[in-house]
Amino acid sequence: MKSVYNLNNLDIMKFIAAILIVSIHTTPLLSLNETLSLAFENTIARIAVPFFFAASGYLFFSKISNTNYRTAKLADSYWVKYTKRIALIYLVWSVIYGVYDIQHSYQKHDHDLLRGILFYLRDFVLLGGHFHLWYFPALLFAITALYFGIRMMSLSKLLLVSIVLYVIGLFGDAYFGLLGDDTVLSRFMLHYFELFGTTRNGLFFGLVYVVLGACIYERGQKVRHSKPGLLFSISLVGLILEVVLLNQFTVIRDCNMLIMLLPTTYFLFQMLLHKQSPNWSIDFKLLRDSSLLVYCSHGMFLGLYSNVLGHVEAHSFAWFTLVFLSSLAMSLLIVRLRGSEITRRYVSILY
Repeated sequence: MKSVYNLNNLDIMKFIAAILIVSIHTTPLLSLNETLSLAFENTIARIAVPFFFAASGYLFFSKISNTNYRTAKLADSYWVKYTKRIALIYLVWSVIYGVYDIQHSYQKHDHDLLRGILFYLRDFVLLGGHFHLWYFPALLFAITALYFGIRMMSLSKLLLVSIVLYVIGLFGDAYFGLLGDDTVLSRFMLHYFELFGTTRNGLFFGLVYVVLGACIYERGQKVRHSKPGLLFSISLVGLILEVVLLNQFTVIRDCNMLIMLLPTTYFLFQMLLHKQSPNWSIDFKLLRDSSLLVYCSHGMFLGLYSNVLGHVEAHSFAWFTLVFLSSLAMSLLIVRLRGSEITRRYVSILY
């Protein structure tokens, strides 16, 4: 349905999204201007994770929709293969970060080893073993919900259900302040946080974007916006305005989930699919693989350099550059090692 050039655009955007995620965690503009830094991190950079979810939904659905996906064993086989791969990547990177995470959980829970391990296991299932690995269990849930959801209802109805869940999830994220200081709803959400930590998960967050990606594929050339770039720009302005208004009238708990992220992600995706990709003589698969590896590995360098360099707010752009380039170098090394017969089996589980 789509040309290879359209998919190349997705690979380019994945790499940009990985850079944006690193920027959220390293605040590169902080040393320049605190307000500008906060604005960038809470608006433009927040497009990255929804895009990753939408791209996963789009590409997953493109595979299973080539069969009678409601009954076909081939589709079942692909779902099993896909989820096993994501689970393995999550498990391996969680093991890599595991020593630090268990030690941190141990210290956080009054040096009680048993409690530390139990809370780590809870976080491993619900929140992600390390702070940025939450994406993988969320993706596993969202893809599984998409796969089995389309057996029970149409994709359009599933999208509607996921939007309702997303709206509920907003009040555990950017819109939490609207519940009030000590109301029934705010107390309920606080109890929810004690059990589940966040609404930034596969149910309330990831599902809607995964289903959105699937809907974009299903509609294909039937829905073609004449000016997706303009509509994306308008949506982005709306996203910025939403964050400004929230900051003006309430206290934002977090900025992962915003209303205008939905149309912004949708029109960004449409723009990428219907725009000719640049005529670059580069390996787009390398971009795709590197985006995942940069995402997974940058937390390692954040921890390492933080312990060595300490506070780096005065040199935040240099800090961002150091973390990103270190992650990129490791990613390229892993990709290169995968090309070797000797090391392929050892590094293939990393991505």
